[in-house]
Amino acid sequence: MKRLAQIKASAGSGKTYNLTSRFLELLRTASAESRGLACRAGTGGIHAWPEILAITFTNKAAAEMKARVIGALKSRALDLPNPDQAADWQPRTAAMVLERILRRYHRLNIRTIDSLLHQLTTIFALELGISPDFEVSFDVAELFEPLYE
Repeated sequence: MKRLAQIKASAGSGKTYNLTSRFLELLRTASAESRGLACRAGTGGIHAWPEILAITFTNKAAAEMKARVIGALKSRALDLPNPDQAADWQPRTAAMVLERILRRYHRLNIRTIDSLLHQLTTIFALELGISPDFEVSFDVAELFEPLYE
């Protein structure tokens, strides 16, 4: 199974559906442990569910994907007929994974590119030579006036 997958397609072509399916596939093979196992995963060991990362362009797509993951697991946990995704999950397994995720929802790594870059910058702020409590600015004048001067 590939460690990284990139999906490029036009709007409305099913990118979120495919990304959600891939996320659920990785989630099904994840360890029950919730803490990150990044060092072990890099050596081919099993991964923990918080280590699975899905990146989207928009907040809307990230929210939709989270809802689809939770919805698919909930459908399987309740053994509802014709689940859209996660059809190969056992209801008991889906219920256990859903409970783990809901208890630590903040560790569900479905995010935008911007939020990932912000998190990485925060983690490595000192190495980058910036204050760890930096604030992101979107004001064009604030960004470029010092350069013009």
